[in-house]
Amino acid sequence: MSSLLQAFGTREYADNACAVPVCLNTDAPDLKKAKTLLKKLNDIFNVASEGKIGFILYGGALRDQYLHENDFAHNHIHDLDIIASVPEIFKDKNFLSIPDIINALYTLQKTGFIEKLRFNDRHFDQFREGSFANVNFNFGGIRVDLKLVNTSITHEMIALHGDATINAIAMNSDGNVLAHERLPDDAAGALYRCRVVTGKERGISEQRYNRFSKRPGRDGFHFEYA
Repeated sequence: MSSLLQAFGTREYADNACAVPVCLNTDAPDLKKAKTLLKKLNDIFNVASEGKIGFILYGGALRDQYLHENDFAHNHIHDLDIIASVPEIFKDKNFLSIPDIINALYTLQKTGFIEKLRFNDRHFDQFREGSFANVNFNFGGIRVDLKLVNTSITHEMIALHGDATINAIAMNSDGNVLAHERLPDDAAGALYRCRVVTGKERGISEQRYNRFSKRPGRDGFHFEYA
């Protein structure tokens, strides 16, 4: 089990898949908010000036924007999923533990930039690679789910990480979007294509599809295991 698998609970969609650039209007209102948030988080921890990967938006919000722009489905973005690598961002700094990071976010909340900050670090151990902490807050009227993982990541890695191809998409703070190479074709074909899994992961994938397909305008998508 890879360390990223431990953090996500899902594997990369395919070991040999490629991440490809995707054209997306990242100045659409919700994605513009996401870029603002990513840049602010990067600034707080001096990520950009050090050339590090920083905070990455991934998954549902980007998928929904892609489906909307290409007239495959139309839904309002209701949350933002963001991930950051603790060792990449915070090494050689004074942020030695998740509580230190949370304190920095509480300071940001005091300015009114974010609201309703809450966190769960029970899965995080700074000495165990693959452990993680979940942080939740509201930003600009949208719920944000921030995952802090104790392992190294890349933009390409996150773009290939998801239970289905249409969920495998990621954006950095510059608005550059990468996605699984099969996302365009599967989205056009109204296909929720999941990798072959067993046990708990299979159940999670089917639950995600059920939630996805029950939202208005998505009843034409069909589920398939690759």
